[in-house]
Amino acid sequence: AAGSNWSMAGRTLHRIYGVAMIAAAAYSHMPWEDVPYDRFEDLLHSVAASVVGMSFVIGVLVVSIGRLPNQIRPRLFDWFAITASMAISLMMFTFVDYAGAMQRVMFGAGIVWYALETIRWRQAHPTGSEEVEQLAPTGPGPFERS
Repeated sequence: AAGSNWSMAGRTLHRIYGVAMIAAAAYSHMPWEDVPYDRFEDLLHSVAASVVGMSFVIGVLVVSIGRLPNQIRPRLFDWFAITASMAISLMMFTFVDYAGAMQRVMFGAGIVWYALETIRWRQAHPTGSEEVEQLAPTGPGPFERS
C-alpha cells in the first residue's frame, strides 16, 4: 500500500515536493520576451523548481527502496518515474525550443506515479476500513452549515 507505508523520509521528501511546487508556482521565472523582470524572483523560482525535481526523484527512490521484495510492478513504475524525470530534465537543456512541452510530460509522469500510488493505497484500504475512517474528517464540511 502507498502513503501510510512510506518511511518518514519518503513522506517528508514528498511533502517537500508539494511545498516546493507551490513555491515554484508562486515565483515568476524569467519571461521569454525581452522585458524587465525581477531577477531575484527568477532565482527563487529556479531554486524551488530544482527542489521539486530533487525531492521527487529522491522521494520516489526512497519509497522504492522501502517496498517489499514481491512488489515488482510498483518498483518498475518507480524506476520509470525516476528515469523519465532525470532524462527529460537533461533533454530540456539540449532541446531548449521544446523545454516547455517536455516539462509538461515530466510533470505528467509524476502525476501518473502519484495516481498509481493513490490507487494502490485505496485498494489496500477500502472505504469503511478502520484506517480510512480515522483519516476521514468529522463534523460538517467546509461548505456545510453546522
